[in-house]
Amino acid sequence: MLAALAAAPVPARAPADYIAPFFDWYADTFEEVLVDHLDYRAPEMVAAALTRATDGNDALAVIDLGCGTGLAGIAVRERCARLVGIDLSPQMLDKARARGLYEALQVAAITDVPALPRDGDYDAAIAADVFVYVSDLALELAAVRRVLRPGGVFVFATERWENVSAGATWRLWRNGRYLHARAHVRTVAEAAGFVVLEAGPTTLRTEYSVPVASNLFVLRRHD
Repeated sequence: MLAALAAAPVPARAPADYIAPFFDWYADTFEEVLVDHLDYRAPEMVAAALTRATDGNDALAVIDLGCGTGLAGIAVRERCARLVGIDLSPQMLDKARARGLYEALQVAAITDVPALPRDGDYDAAIAADVFVYVSDLALELAAVRRVLRPGGVFVFATERWENVSAGATWRLWRNGRYLHARAHVRTVAEAAGFVVLEAGPTTLRTEYSVPVASNLFVLRRHD
């Protein structure tokens, strides 16, 4: 939080030793807060984008990055022959495990290459509300590309940095979350070896009854 207030160097991503305990603490009330109070729409939007990008294929191997309690898993399960989730919070994974939606769940970060699946193991990856804790995204996109099969799809959302000048990238906002300029995400995605299929504005949730400006991205691995 000090970094968000410009009192400390800005980290590349929120540290795991902050994320894991915070979401362990949050696990019991997470869904109530997001669904009942914040009008959380990310899972359904990600699922709809996945359907569009895969022509309605319902036999996909999908990895859910930052799967949390499994809200996105509920939304995409009907499209999956195999669904695997990773998250930094063991307590959130316990909630997801209780749903019986996932073939496997693992405590891991997106960039934790030794803990991630083999190269080219998945048709698609999703990250419904994860990159608010990451700045540049280059390492994460490289890791995702590695686990996707040629032509594989990645659907994810970011909070949007609005009214930015040319060349703007990202910023750490006062609430401790990262905002991303849409053009920057497109540039980083293309540099990581993806074709950008969709990159458009949306609203993933509200805060204090105000829509949170967001972007939804759909990428395809380019070979």
